[in-house]
Amino acid sequence: MNASTMQTVDSAASTATATTDAGEPGDSADQPPSSADSADSDIPPEPTAADNLQIDVADDRALTGAPHVNTGRIAELLRAAAACINQPIHRVSVRLIDELQMKSLHNQTIGDPVVTDVLSFDATEPGSDQPVEADIAICVDIAAAQSALRGHDIEHELLLYALHGLLHCCGYDDHNDTDYQIMHDEEDRILAAIGVGPTFARHGDRIDGD
Repeated sequence: MNASTMQTVDSAASTATATTDAGEPGDSADQPPSSADSADSDIPPEPTAADNLQIDVADDRALTGAPHVNTGRIAELLRAAAACINQPIHRVSVRLIDELQMKSLHNQTIGDPVVTDVLSFDATEPGSDQPVEADIAICVDIAAAQSALRGHDIEHELLLYALHGLLHCCGYDDHNDTDYQIMHDEEDRILAAIGVGPTFARHGDRIDGD
């Protein structure tokens, strides 16, 4: 288990749509598809690591309500982020909890009753070479406060905490200056790759979770 706090900076992800010119008469664009083309279109694509990845994000707050959290959006972004990690990952389970719940969980697992932002638990069988399985708990109250302070969506703040916890389960650590920089550089690389944008390089704030 590991801990840290960091704020994300929103940079909206743009979606590009590919278009083609109509072409001159006689171009391939004007020809009907061949039977071979039709047959190929019926062949399903090969499954990818992302297709086999199990992502579960659930709002388990005892006192639900404000702030509203789009768990589907977080799961979508986390799936994309996990696919960018150079390590096989089988399952990531994220539970969103409130401040009181986090204090209780932190005390039960670490013996520290102080609220923290994220707790991560590596559920992979010890000593095995199986893909990573991660259980992650995130405090929505902290994410809401930090996202408001930074001026970005709470979903991006929660994504950052989830990614941070997942990287811990993948073997990353931040308990010394060198490992800290390596871990947060990797977070920035992944968040940039999925269109959210780097965060640590902009703010450099610590994440306080385990």
